[in-house]
Amino acid sequence: MRKAIKQFRENKNFPHLLGFLLSMGNYLNGDTPKGQAGGFHLKVLPKLDATKDKSNKISLLQYALDTAIAAKPDLIYLSDELKIIHEVKGTSLDGLSKGVSSFSAGFNKFKAQVKKIKEHVDDDDPFMRIATQFYNDSRKKCEQLEQGLANVEKDFKEMLKYFAYADKEITATETSEFFGMMSEFLFKFDKCVQATKAEQLKNQKKNEANKKKGQTITSAGKGEDAMSKMVNQIKSDLMNN
Repeated sequence: MRKAIKQFRENKNFPHLLGFLLSMGNYLNGDTPKGQAGGFHLKVLPKLDATKDKSNKISLLQYALDTAIAAKPDLIYLSDELKIIHEVKGTSLDGLSKGVSSFSAGFNKFKAQVKKIKEHVDDDDPFMRIATQFYNDSRKKCEQLEQGLANVEKDFKEMLKYFAYADKEITATETSEFFGMMSEFLFKFDKCVQATKAEQLKNQKKNEANKKKGQTITSAGKGEDAMSKMVNQIKSDLMNN
């Protein structure tokens, strides 16, 4: 979870995409109040594919992506760079907290039981040696889990603040909700990327075919410009007639 938060916040391409989308939105909204926006909520992202052009074929997300990639080609790799988001989309910080609390409660119960047993046995008792070692190992794991959870909570809140979430939203937003939303957007983003790549490949093949066609025409003239030769022949025939 912490790795996902770090990768998402530190990704270089995502801010470029947000900046482009903001500029495009302000341009489309012109002189209206919406056209002077200083930012937008990330919740808008998964909805961009719902707005289509007049032909109802190209979505706003597809158009934005094609235009953005023309200016910054590296954006095409965004979904690959953030694929870890899909792995944590179902992970709940609240669920993790409950799991750590349950582990801590079990540890404290074991600690109390060992304390009672210790009152009735010698310190060199085999059971006490084993129980003491288990206690020490469990205490370290418990402390690591609690510190790890605290770090995740801190990083997640700082990330939301970085993306301009309000204080109330930061408190109310779950990790599964946020990363689920971003996973949905990245899935749609990747579909647009695949469509863009398919169109680029189609145009490339078309250009190569036209190039070969031109080479064939030229070779037909045995090294001469066959097209020019044909035009000159037509002119000559017209003059003679």
